[in-house]
Amino acid sequence: MTENLEQKKNRLFVVLSGIFLTNAILAEMIGVKIFSGEGALGLQPAGLSILGFTMDFNLTAGAVIWTVVFITSDLINEYFGKPGVKRISYLAAFFIAYCFLVVFFTMRLPPQPGGSRQTIRICKAIF
Repeated sequence: MTENLEQKKNRLFVVLSGIFLTNAILAEMIGVKIFSGEGALGLQPAGLSILGFTMDFNLTAGAVIWTVVFITSDLINEYFGKPGVKRISYLAAFFIAYCFLVVFFTMRLPPQPGGSRQTIRICKAIF
Protein backbone atom coordinates (compact mmCIF):
# COMPACT_ATOMS: atom_id res chain seq x y z
CA MET A 1 0.00 0.00 0.00
CA THR A 2 1.45 3.35 -0.98
CA GLU A 3 1.30 6.37 1.25
CA ASN A 4 -0.60 9.30 -0.06
CA LEU A 5 0.61 12.87 0.29
CA GLU A 6 -1.59 13.59 3.33
CA GLN A 7 -0.13 10.64 5.27
CA LYS A 8 3.41 11.77 4.48
CA LYS A 9 2.55 15.31 5.55
CA ASN A 10 1.12 14.05 8.85
CA ARG A 11 4.17 11.88 9.48
CA LEU A 12 6.48 14.85 8.82
CA PHE A 13 4.48 17.01 11.25
CA VAL A 14 4.66 14.34 13.97
CA VAL A 15 8.44 13.87 13.53
CA LEU A 16 9.18 17.62 13.47
CA SER A 17 6.86 18.18 16.44
CA GLY A 18 8.59 15.43 18.39
CA ILE A 19 12.00 16.99 17.74
CA PHE A 20 10.67 20.45 18.62
CA LEU A 21 8.97 19.36 21.86
CA THR A 22 11.82 17.17 23.07
CA ASN A 23 14.44 19.86 22.56
CA ALA A 24 12.27 22.64 24.00
CA ILE A 25 11.67 20.65 27.19
CA LEU A 26 15.33 19.62 27.47
CA ALA A 27 16.51 23.20 26.90
CA GLU A 28 14.29 24.43 29.71
CA MET A 29 15.41 21.67 32.07
CA ILE A 30 19.15 22.08 31.48
CA GLY A 31 18.94 25.86 31.16
CA VAL A 32 19.99 26.35 34.77
CA LYS A 33 23.47 25.01 34.00
CA ILE A 34 25.87 27.87 33.23
CA PHE A 35 29.12 26.92 31.50
CA SER A 36 32.18 28.71 30.22
CA GLY A 37 32.23 28.92 26.43
CA GLU A 38 35.96 29.47 26.46
CA GLY A 39 36.54 26.57 28.85
CA ALA A 40 34.48 24.24 26.66
CA LEU A 41 36.80 25.09 23.76
CA GLY A 42 39.94 24.80 25.90
CA LEU A 43 40.64 28.54 25.80
CA GLN A 44 41.47 31.02 28.53
CA PRO A 45 38.62 33.31 29.71
CA ALA A 46 38.24 36.35 27.44
CA GLY A 47 38.19 38.89 30.26
CA LEU A 48 36.79 41.66 28.05
CA SER A 49 36.47 44.98 29.85
CA ILE A 50 33.20 46.63 28.84
CA LEU A 51 31.92 49.70 30.70
CA GLY A 52 33.98 48.76 33.74
CA PHE A 53 32.73 45.16 33.87
CA THR A 54 34.88 42.13 33.12
CA MET A 55 32.99 39.94 30.65
CA ASP A 56 33.58 36.30 29.71
CA PHE A 57 31.61 34.05 27.39
CA ASN A 58 29.45 32.24 29.95
CA LEU A 59 26.38 30.59 28.49
CA THR A 60 23.42 28.56 29.66
CA ALA A 61 23.46 24.95 28.49
CA GLY A 62 19.88 25.32 27.27
CA ALA A 63 20.96 27.92 24.71
CA VAL A 64 23.01 25.27 22.95
CA ILE A 65 20.01 23.13 21.99
CA TRP A 66 17.54 25.99 21.50
CA THR A 67 19.04 26.25 18.02
CA VAL A 68 17.41 22.90 17.20
CA VAL A 69 14.08 24.29 18.45
CA PHE A 70 14.41 27.36 16.22
CA ILE A 71 15.35 25.31 13.16
CA THR A 72 12.46 22.87 13.63
CA SER A 73 10.02 25.74 14.19
CA ASP A 74 11.22 27.27 10.92
CA LEU A 75 10.71 23.94 9.13
CA ILE A 76 7.22 23.58 10.63
CA ASN A 77 6.43 27.13 9.54
CA GLU A 78 7.70 26.41 6.02
CA TYR A 79 5.62 23.25 5.56
CA PHE A 80 2.58 23.89 7.78
CA GLY A 81 2.41 27.67 8.08
CA LYS A 82 1.48 29.84 11.03
CA PRO A 83 -1.27 27.49 12.32
CA GLY A 84 1.23 24.62 12.61
CA VAL A 85 3.77 26.71 14.52
CA LYS A 86 1.07 28.17 16.75
CA ARG A 87 -0.31 24.72 17.59
CA ILE A 88 3.10 23.24 18.43
CA SER A 89 4.18 26.34 20.39
CA TYR A 90 1.12 26.16 22.66
CA LEU A 91 1.69 22.44 23.09
CA ALA A 92 5.36 23.04 24.01
CA ALA A 93 4.42 25.71 26.56
CA PHE A 94 1.91 23.31 28.15
CA PHE A 95 4.42 20.42 28.29
CA ILE A 96 7.17 22.63 29.71
CA ALA A 97 4.83 23.90 32.44
CA TYR A 98 3.72 20.33 33.16
CA CYS A 99 7.35 19.13 33.45
CA PHE A 100 8.23 21.93 35.84
CA LEU A 101 5.18 21.18 38.00
CA VAL A 102 6.10 17.50 38.16
CA VAL A 103 9.72 18.31 39.06
CA PHE A 104 8.60 20.91 41.63
CA PHE A 105 6.22 18.56 43.43
CA THR A 106 8.62 15.60 43.17
CA MET A 107 11.35 17.63 44.85
CA ARG A 108 8.99 18.31 47.76
CA LEU A 109 8.46 14.60 48.47
CA PRO A 110 10.13 13.43 51.68
CA PRO A 111 13.22 11.28 51.10
CA GLN A 112 13.44 7.66 52.11
CA PRO A 113 15.17 7.29 55.50
CA GLY A 114 18.79 6.37 54.77
CA GLY A 115 18.02 6.65 51.08
CA SER A 116 20.95 8.86 50.16
CA ARG A 117 23.45 6.31 51.53
CA GLN A 118 21.67 3.55 49.64
CA THR A 119 21.62 5.64 46.46
CA ILE A 120 25.36 6.31 46.75
CA ARG A 121 26.06 2.57 47.14
CA ILE A 122 23.91 1.76 44.11
CA CYS A 123 25.63 4.44 42.00
CA LYS A 124 29.09 3.19 43.02
CA ALA A 125 28.08 -0.36 42.13
CA ILE A 126 26.75 0.67 38.71
CA PHE A 127 29.39 3.20 37.73
